[in-house]
Amino acid sequence: MFDIFKRWYTHRFEIRESATALGGAVRQYTIDGREGYDSQSFMREVKSQVVDLLNRNRQNKVYLALKCVMEKRDMSTGEAVTAEPTFRSDVETIVDGTDVNEIYSVAVDKMMESMACFQMCGSNWQFRNVVKLDINIIAYSPLRGSSYIELPKELAVKKAIINLKNEDDQCFKWAVTRALNPVDKNAERIDKNLRERAEELKWDGIQFPASLKDIDKFENSNDLSVNVFGYEKVSEDEEEKAKNKKGYVYPLRISSKQCERVVDLLLISDDEKQHYCAIKSLSRLLSSQVSNTKWKRYFCKRCLNSYDCVDKLKRHQEYCNNYEAVKIDLPKPGSMLGFKNYNRSMRHPFVVYADFESFIKPIDTCQPDPSESYSKKYQHHVPSSFCYYIKCFDDEVYNPKLVMYTAQSEDDDVAQKFIDMLEEDIKQIYKEHLKFPKEMKYTKSDETCFQAAEKCHICGDELGEDRVRDHCHLTGKFRGAAHESCNVNYQIPKFIPAIFHNLSGYDSHLFIKKLKAKCEGISEKISCIAKSEENYITFSKKVLVDWFTKEIIKKDEDGKEVGRDKK
Repeated sequence: MFDIFKRWYTHRFEIRESATALGGAVRQYTIDGREGYDSQSFMREVKSQVVDLLNRNRQNKVYLALKCVMEKRDMSTGEAVTAEPTFRSDVETIVDGTDVNEIYSVAVDKMMESMACFQMCGSNWQFRNVVKLDINIIAYSPLRGSSYIELPKELAVKKAIINLKNEDDQCFKWAVTRALNPVDKNAERIDKNLRERAEELKWDGIQFPASLKDIDKFENSNDLSVNVFGYEKVSEDEEEKAKNKKGYVYPLRISSKQCERVVDLLLISDDEKQHYCAIKSLSRLLSSQVSNTKWKRYFCKRCLNSYDCVDKLKRHQEYCNNYEAVKIDLPKPGSMLGFKNYNRSMRHPFVVYADFESFIKPIDTCQPDPSESYSKKYQHHVPSSFCYYIKCFDDEVYNPKLVMYTAQSEDDDVAQKFIDMLEEDIKQIYKEHLKFPKEMKYTKSDETCFQAAEKCHICGDELGEDRVRDHCHLTGKFRGAAHESCNVNYQIPKFIPAIFHNLSGYDSHLFIKKLKAKCEGISEKISCIAKSEENYITFSKKVLVDWFTKEIIKKDEDGKEVGRDKK
């Protein structure tokens, strides 16, 4: 019996405090890994210790971070490549009523999911061992409504809020009770009748001053929904620009429960404490944020979009209720959003649409070593035909071209044929249409338009003395008056897009290896946007379309010509 206990004790993991910050408000605890455990068995083994730690650290936010050693084989060299990625859980808040075991299970599931994604996004990654598990604990200071705070003047004048004058920390209780039991006179007073109505509700488990998390318990104990909105003031310099708009209301907590009784509260603050108030008219409170009219508006409580009738609001809520409530972050008053890269607004004059067809060819191979991780290849996708279509924005410049090709035999390299034929067509387009711009075709009516123009047709700003005539370099047609700088930058894009059907999922594998340069001494750069090492969203290749030579005159110290060279 002693030996069994000793063996269990020596294998028990130790948990230690590894780091602290901000005077102990942020703490990190670490459990070091050990050989012989995979990720899931390790998390099962340390569960009791982590759960015990979290139980002793309630009223905090926490997240777990699992650091592991991952290994794979480099396909080109055969060498082992290792990495030590960290897989994090989501940040969770642990309060008195939180089920810590459930928090731990959710965190483990999240980390295992992240590990699976890491292995799928990078090919052949294999788990080797756990380095450590970090438990990060951050002090949590929830928003809590406390004692009475006077309403800001810009809110008080709207007469849409009942601000209960409590002398205790139970403003949440009095605000909810008043919202359910409205009166015409002295609504802000906490009288005997209000106290009696409050006793009709269940307040078990609510700690005053109440936080937003406490509202979950209150809703579960009572058949009603509680929504909480916040209020944010603008700074003094912004207040002058905003004129009468001295702050804005935004959603803090929107209930997911669908009940007949609904309570809307406003949580205000004076930088030292918070205070709950009852909202008696949401339309009156929010209308000035969206309109200067005095007509009643119907607001969606999740996004605060407003409508002039209930039917429009109901249609909007059919999809808006599927999302979380959001706080609208508006730009500062007087700020402007502009666009400067006008050269990127020019459409591509040529575009290629392409597709491949292939057949599956079986592969004869030997049995891999079962003692090592392997992928068994038993079939190969061989391209059998392709088709591409070149389209120009103007058929008078370039007649649309359709190219189709089918393999003549099994040895026919269809992928290489595709690259060669497409590159040849691109070079021909460059030499015939893009190499030398066409001269401008300028008529009397074009001159009239040019002289009458007041704004640049490219950027839309006012024209000055730097106005020039802009024309299409492919057709020669006059396009309009423009600034000299806009005209210089407004150039035809230097690449031709090729659009494939299912490129990232399949077609790229059929010809990606054929993109390498064939000419000696010429570097044709290939770049890509990759999902993983074997999956690409898009890729591009620079193709050599022309040569240019430059004559260099060599001179001696006296400035006399001694020879010439070409570069």
